[in-house]
Amino acid sequence: MNDYLISVIVPVYKVEKYLDRCVESIVNQTYKNLEIILVDDGSPDNCPQMCDAWAEKDSRIKVIHKENGGLSSARNAGLDYMSGEYLYFLDSDDYINKDTISILFDLLQSNNCDMSFGRYAMVYEGQENTSANNCFSGEKIIFTEDEFWSYYYSVNHSENYSEKAVNMIISCNKLIKKSVFETLRFAVERINEDEIIIHNIVSKCNKIAFIDKETYYYYQNENSIMGSKTEFYSKDSIYALGERVEYFAGRNKNYTPQAFEQFFFHCRWAYFDNRNTNSIFAKSIREQYKEVFNKSCHFIKCSANYNIFYAFYINPDIYRLVKYIRRVLNKFGASNEK
Repeated sequence: MNDYLISVIVPVYKVEKYLDRCVESIVNQTYKNLEIILVDDGSPDNCPQMCDAWAEKDSRIKVIHKENGGLSSARNAGLDYMSGEYLYFLDSDDYINKDTISILFDLLQSNNCDMSFGRYAMVYEGQENTSANNCFSGEKIIFTEDEFWSYYYSVNHSENYSEKAVNMIISCNKLIKKSVFETLRFAVERINEDEIIIHNIVSKCNKIAFIDKETYYYYQNENSIMGSKTEFYSKDSIYALGERVEYFAGRNKNYTPQAFEQFFFHCRWAYFDNRNTNSIFAKSIREQYKEVFNKSCHFIKCSANYNIFYAFYINPDIYRLVKYIRRVLNKFGASNEK
């Protein structure tokens, strides 16, 4: 089972408190044929020296020292350097259990898939045992591209964003064939890079395997690589969701309405939260919304929410009026039923 070389790519920046735990979790994997690439992204603390020290301890560890360019730049450097046939991304303040690579590789190989992934478990300061706080069924699911997105939108409810849906989007918990990234790289100088690239990754996979088992430990640290970039409706997140809608619409995907609904809710929150304090940003949100709406309106007319999508397109205040009328009518209907 260890015949294939797997490259584990770890961007490193200002994580000296957590780096040893992360690297230990990789070198102690039951799957041994690993190329461990630590990408020092110009870290100003002791991380560069710690990376070099690890390379001296384990010949499988390679270190790249580069100027700071952000998470995407660091991942891309690892992708350009790697020589493995499969790859796995791991953020340097997180860690994995000792069987993670074995589990995901066996899942991928036994089902002839191009990508496999498990679930992540939240870990908080001082917490040792995550299993007691998380419930995972062990269920296995094999997806085609369309099945992946249909399942994603079934577990993603726009106003109550599901952890299970987030799990499907992030790059850090997935074992992926190198060929998938042959022409792909992460968008540099953007946050929400996982949202931006995921539909391109999935489109290059013939089959994708999922196991409902904890394989990745996501450490909750306010300065973490993931935590520092999770503003809910950042400009880049809205860009990513809009691009995904256009991508699906251009390929006549029947889940385009669900993708647009997610995009709509992000635009709505961003617009109303910023129109009085950051009018330029709010205006840019409306412009992008109109552009995406125009390119996908043919596909979203079947949505039960098309009227509110269209109302927001015409004028956000008209949208609010439509919502108000809907609430009144629903309340009136409920009263009549009594």
